[in-house]
Amino acid sequence: MSLDHARAALSGKKILVTGATGCIGGRLVERLATECRVSIRALVRSVPRAFRIARFPIEFVRGDILDAEIVARALDRCDIVFHCAYGNTGSEACQRAVNLAGTENVLKAASRNRKLLRLIHLSTVLVYGITEDGEIDERAPRRYTGGVYPDSKLDAEERVLECARSGNVPATVLQPTEVYGPYASVWTENVFRRLTQRRVLLIDGGDGWCSPVYVDDVVSAMLLAATSARGLGEAFLIGAAQPTTWKEFYTRFENLLDVRATVPMAAGEAERLYRQSRRRRRGLLSEGLKIAFRNPEIRNRLGRTREAELLRRFARLVPAPARRRLKSALRDGGPPGGRGESPMTADRPLELLDPLMIRFYRRKTAFRIDKARRLLGYEPRVSLDAGLELTGAWARWSNLLPPRADRPND
Repeated sequence: MSLDHARAALSGKKILVTGATGCIGGRLVERLATECRVSIRALVRSVPRAFRIARFPIEFVRGDILDAEIVARALDRCDIVFHCAYGNTGSEACQRAVNLAGTENVLKAASRNRKLLRLIHLSTVLVYGITEDGEIDERAPRRYTGGVYPDSKLDAEERVLECARSGNVPATVLQPTEVYGPYASVWTENVFRRLTQRRVLLIDGGDGWCSPVYVDDVVSAMLLAATSARGLGEAFLIGAAQPTTWKEFYTRFENLLDVRATVPMAAGEAERLYRQSRRRRRGLLSEGLKIAFRNPEIRNRLGRTREAELLRRFARLVPAPARRRLKSALRDGGPPGGRGESPMTADRPLELLDPLMIRFYRRKTAFRIDKARRLLGYEPRVSLDAGLELTGAWARWSNLLPPRADRPND
């Protein structure tokens, strides 16, 4: 099916979007409102955060995804539901509840809605854990990593597929890779922030693989999945046509910022620095704090204090001997294929990575999108060059980037 056919098939439908104030949900609303003849309803927890989509003729339902009655009311008489809401704020328990109980509320309401044609559940490629090198597709085993977000999203995805395959809910699951573009928090806003505030490690020189997918390609996959008869009860990887290296990905962002803030480092050295930092941090804590931090409720409360933030900043500092070795290596040219730091970034704290993230950045996995191509008609249209050009224009508009010197009126 083509996007034109998908838009035509959506005509006249009533559509609910959860998580409509987020990056993907917000862009979905924009495209539904401008490309499709549909009636849009958005479930939003915070009305002030809905400024981005408030310019469209949308019916807002104010409430929490954890409120089953609100969810049922929002989903009432809807033909299609795009479930984009996920937990990214608050305590770990709260984030897990949004991903699990929130999805359960959507499933229960969907099972009672006889009009419902399709539920599109937005999952994540992280349900596969830290993958092995080589090509993988949707037949790869799902793995827990110990992280709240990926593990709770894995549990939620399994519940959606269980309901779909039992015939209770007509559902399809999409698993995007690294989503970037306007309003994307992790792989755009956070990347800009990290590169302007810290020195960012490129593990093994950044030769690990990623699959950055522009937000519009993800939204296109959602529109296709909502109208394809071949996606019921299925999960689909949604990513780029070909992987790229982390070095290439971060270099593009450095070019937008006109800064050199990445530091190539071998995985073993990165792990050693992380262990040293952990030992120094443990030395700062009293036995009483150690006991307190074992209690998740106390840990979450203490973690939000100003003192905890100062401790986190201190923990990022590299021990003096390692700093001297690092500066010496960079002054002499760094590792083969590496780049030195610019003077403006040399005194910034070095961002340390835990062993799980080091493994994440080392892997060379190519995520196959053949299934989405074959059954949904999905094809990524936005190249990395084009996507970063669009992202840069948005970042200048939102003051994440300074105006371009050759275009002072940006």
